[in-house]
Amino acid sequence: MRIPILLALFGGVVFAAANVHTTTYVVGNLDNVSAGAIGTVNLSDVNAIVFRTRETTVEIAYPNISKAELGARVTHTPDVPLYKVWQLHKRLLAPRDSTQYLTVDFKSANGEDRTMTLELDSSVASDMLAVIEIHQGKRPAAVYDAHPDQWWGDGTWRTNRNTPKWSPSGSAAIEPAK
Repeated sequence: MRIPILLALFGGVVFAAANVHTTTYVVGNLDNVSAGAIGTVNLSDVNAIVFRTRETTVEIAYPNISKAELGARVTHTPDVPLYKVWQLHKRLLAPRDSTQYLTVDFKSANGEDRTMTLELDSSVASDMLAVIEIHQGKRPAAVYDAHPDQWWGDGTWRTNRNTPKWSPSGSAAIEPAK
């Protein structure tokens, strides 16, 4: 009886932490946060991005974000000098960590202009930018996320599957695929 309860509890914790990512604060003008601080970014909240460090927690409401842009990609290689031939395998075979900068300009709760640059994993940085743009209305939410029975090509090609969605103003010469 205890094991299923523990598994359910652990599963809930893992599911809740699925949208929490580790990041490094590179530069910006946030209060009580120093450059190089390690923290987490939580994208689970539908109203704001939550950036937490050991010192402070910053909530950034999506409407308060004035600009968000991706910066340079950074590739971290192992610190093995080239002249140490016997350790070249560490330089050549080691996995290369690729991160990317994300700069966010926003207004704080007091109305002050703030900026922060975060170093995130490359895929997380592009996902975070997509989340910000979706909440600001700059990018439409993916149709297949909201309706799992739809296919992404339904908006592009005319097929028997999407016949009811065809617009009557389309070209009459095009026949549906069979």
